[in-house]
Amino acid sequence: MSFAVQLYFDQKSDTAIRTLWEAIASAGVPFPVRDSGNRPHFSLAIYKELNVPACTDLLNSFAKTLSPFTLAISNLGVFSEYKTVVFLAPVVIPGLLDLHRHVHNLLQDAASLPASHYLPGQWTPHCTLATRVPPQFLSQVIEIGIGIAFPFTLFIEEIGIIQYPPVTHLFSCPLTGT
Repeated sequence: MSFAVQLYFDQKSDTAIRTLWEAIASAGVPFPVRDSGNRPHFSLAIYKELNVPACTDLLNSFAKTLSPFTLAISNLGVFSEYKTVVFLAPVVIPGLLDLHRHVHNLLQDAASLPASHYLPGQWTPHCTLATRVPPQFLSQVIEIGIGIAFPFTLFIEEIGIIQYPPVTHLFSCPLTGT
């Protein structure tokens, strides 16, 4: 089992991502993200071990200091190193990197065995559209993705924790800072 700390969208942004997930699933792409049980999100951190009550308390307090915010989505990307993942990529701004670094620092005593590709300095922020895409389906997924009118914005309004596999939502709270 693993744990992920994730940022979640407002209803409009969530629906827009789910519409893309549905289009990809309807194209017959295996392993649709739509069926994962997860919500559309940006993962900030992944850990093998997590003190859930401690992290929940820390993130709940942190959420009170962080206001909802927008991310400009500038392009479509593909990770092909581990398992082929097609994703939406935001414009990487210093505030997003600061938030990411802050979450890792905040949770350092309550979480362990982090996934290296989610550590500060190695993280590529992304919102997954499709994962484990077989080569014969990659062009279909990309075609669906490039049909999006870039750039556009997504609105972030929550932070939460999941455990997986299978996906179990453990905690989420709104960003309520001013």
